[in-house]
Amino acid sequence: MLEEQLTAARTRGDKVHELEKENLQLKSKLHDLELDRDTDKKRIEELLEENMVLEIAQKQSMNESAHLGWELEQLSKNADLSDASRKSFVFELNECASSRILKLEKENQSLQSTIQGLRDASLVLEESGLKCSELEKENQQLSKKVPRPP
Repeated sequence: MLEEQLTAARTRGDKVHELEKENLQLKSKLHDLELDRDTDKKRIEELLEENMVLEIAQKQSMNESAHLGWELEQLSKNADLSDASRKSFVFELNECASSRILKLEKENQSLQSTIQGLRDASLVLEESGLKCSELEKENQQLSKKVPRPP
């Protein structure tokens, strides 16, 4: 009878050891996920800041373009340029400004896409963290159910 109790106690001890090991693994995984989430949050903040800087640069570029267009108009009124050279200069200036605007818009779209991807990844990490918390709680409940040796 004592041997049976000893065997049962060893079995319970082994089970407790396994549950404690699993608990430690889950805590480690949760910690890793929290670090990943923090890193992703920092990256999102950096990208948002970079996006704002690019938007400001785009607005400045558009303002510059408008100002250059105005200056060009003033020059064309006051200068003795021929119609052909004026049109060529205006066309070149407009093409340059349009090209820069398109480039900035494309870069802005790319950054917006990256931000959205990081937001989605952050949500997945938060869900994983919640799942780990649930598993940890379940593990603690299971640990409580395992009878302790006297």
